[in-house]
Amino acid sequence: METHQKYLSRFTQDTKTTGEITKYFLNEEYAEGSIIRCELEAGIEMVFFNYLVRKKQTLSSFENENIMEIFYCLGGDIGLEYSETVVKLKENMIGAYDFNVCPKKVLLQPGRVKGISLLLDVTLADCVIKNHLSQNILTIEQIRDKIAEQRQLFLAFGNQSLRSVFLSIADNPFDYDREYLLLKALELILISSKSIEQGGQKSYTKRLKLRQHKQYEKAVKYMEEHMSLPISVQDIAEAVGISERLLNQYFMEYSGQTVYAGLKDLRLKKAQVLLTRTELLITEIAGQLGWQNPSKFSSAFKLKFGMTPKEYRKQ
Repeated sequence: METHQKYLSRFTQDTKTTGEITKYFLNEEYAEGSIIRCELEAGIEMVFFNYLVRKKQTLSSFENENIMEIFYCLGGDIGLEYSETVVKLKENMIGAYDFNVCPKKVLLQPGRVKGISLLLDVTLADCVIKNHLSQNILTIEQIRDKIAEQRQLFLAFGNQSLRSVFLSIADNPFDYDREYLLLKALELILISSKSIEQGGQKSYTKRLKLRQHKQYEKAVKYMEEHMSLPISVQDIAEAVGISERLLNQYFMEYSGQTVYAGLKDLRLKKAQVLLTRTELLITEIAGQLGWQNPSKFSSAFKLKFGMTPKEYRKQ
């Protein structure tokens, strides 16, 4: 995966290699953080991203390569610009890419970017997979071709099974243990294969899911634009044009939490940004984000991030 290696190297400074694990470190004016690359088997790699983008970044000049990627966005706002459209990946969204059809640009908005990427060499990975899984699943090449039949980027919005596997990987219980990560990689491949096969048989369901996800995105956008106001779940549902029950159902499917919890998370993440980039008083930030009681804001912030707003600002 030489091309992807060049992509990593061009915006990282220092590296540290231990066995099959290479850690890349970045500390620049525009961003800081780390990328961890784990080589699992021939043609199978897993990459962990975790860095803070201080200024809007545009990455371009990607080279095509015979690789498929399954990516889970743990946090951040990532845009992929193709010739006719821009696809956005946000928290809890899953994407599968064909590197033979690279985006013209990747757009990174300011904020914390976290994600897990499974990279599969179309030529090499199948040889490894055949040693572990039955012959009744799609090959990596077949998965890639099915994605290409539909569009350049396949978003598995509501696949809770894929999300559950990625979240167990994100917990990192065995400190990037190669055998554990390989097992999880095989799970992701198996679920992706089965999901794509079923998706081809259920085009109506797919269209319905896309419509539902647009309503979910519309709700999130409304929440982002009105988070300083005392909005209710009913207000959000009315803005989207669906019932509160359906709205909560969509949030549980696409984010794993209720509408109320999602709104609270958005406000707390906005608080992180304001604490870092402004000199507003903590009471002012609480007020701007809909908390009438600053102590309740501080308690919610500590519960979410493990430290008070004051401690977060000082770090």
